[in-house]
Amino acid sequence: MLEFFKKLTQAKPNTHFLFLTADEPSMVFDEAEKMSMPKSQIRVKRAARKEVPLWASVGNASMFFIRPLFSKKASSPTKMGELMSLGMPLIYNNQVGDVEQILRDGGNGIILNEFSEPAYRKAIE
Repeated sequence: MLEFFKKLTQAKPNTHFLFLTADEPSMVFDEAEKMSMPKSQIRVKRAARKEVPLWASVGNASMFFIRPLFSKKASSPTKMGELMSLGMPLIYNNQVGDVEQILRDGGNGIILNEFSEPAYRKAIE
């Protein structure tokens, strides 16, 4: 996600990334630093499950990538439904459950077919 965000900030320099996570914020900042990304454009919020809709609603879009492992082929991410109920456009990768069909049918998201610079550029355009 940070690789995508780095490309996004090149096209839209005023973009900010809010991570909602239960993990340690340093994990995100350490990875951002390795990629020479400015911390000023990244926020990390440790949020309880009941706080997620409020924090998610402050954004213009939501992005989440799930590794397309065999075990994910039959899954349906709960967060996708939660974000869609907020009217939030999604940026998401394919090959996870029925996500691709739902986003294509609903027209409410951008699907990445691969994690690559050309795919990121196409999604940003």
